[in-house]
Amino acid sequence: MLSTIGINFAGIQYKIEGIDLKEETGQFLDGFMGFSDSDVVYTVKINRNASWQIKDSEFQTLPEWNKDTLKIGLSFCDVEIDFVRRNVFVLTGKYIGLFGLLRFLSAMHLVRNNGFLLHASSLTTVKGVYVFSGVSESGKTTIARMAEENMRVLTDETTAIFKNQSVFEAHATPFAGELGNLGFNSGSKLKALFFIRKDNSFWHRRLEKQEVVKELFRNAIFTALDQKIIETVFNTFISFAENVSCYELGFNRSKDLWRYIDGIAG
Repeated sequence: MLSTIGINFAGIQYKIEGIDLKEETGQFLDGFMGFSDSDVVYTVKINRNASWQIKDSEFQTLPEWNKDTLKIGLSFCDVEIDFVRRNVFVLTGKYIGLFGLLRFLSAMHLVRNNGFLLHASSLTTVKGVYVFSGVSESGKTTIARMAEENMRVLTDETTAIFKNQSVFEAHATPFAGELGNLGFNSGSKLKALFFIRKDNSFWHRRLEKQEVVKELFRNAIFTALDQKIIETVFNTFISFAENVSCYELGFNRSKDLWRYIDGIAG
């Protein structure tokens, strides 16, 4: 039996019609299901065709942009998005890859609206949100596991970042890593961003604006970009670098981690 569900995070509400609750939802959505009072609401209609075949994981057609609409074929579905009316039409086979669909839609919405998805763990503290970005095995989950009792881990893998009026915020997403979904659907003002490296000792270096932009392009999640969106993303990254303290950080598994970080960004 197909159902309509609500999923919300990072200020975005999705109303998804045509979901198989048993086969297409799971623990990764704990804490993120339901309807909110967000002003940003996408209606997603899922259509199924038994003859539609799933593709290789890297498959993607060339994006077809027409002003504020996008058509694209992904490995797990074909998608048409109207970003003005916020309507999404999806064609898939027997089952939809809901994790991949939500990540794609969120990344596309954010890059068009002064934000982006970042490969990063993030934690709330009394001073704001600390975000830790890096490639695989750089230590994102390691730092999340080292959170102290007065902190809350938002995610160990994918953080949503966007500008709310004049302030950049970091928010939880359901796109978790090794720790799984922590069910803490929240976010707040971003205090500092660290591009991390595992090392034998603590060290840090504050990054120049152009270095921040380069690192963000390396670690953010993009797809279906055209020239206009690339320019928008670049301007967002410049604004981010001008308004958020960003550092390169070497660290180890020492209990002194948070004292060191507070000394940098506190």
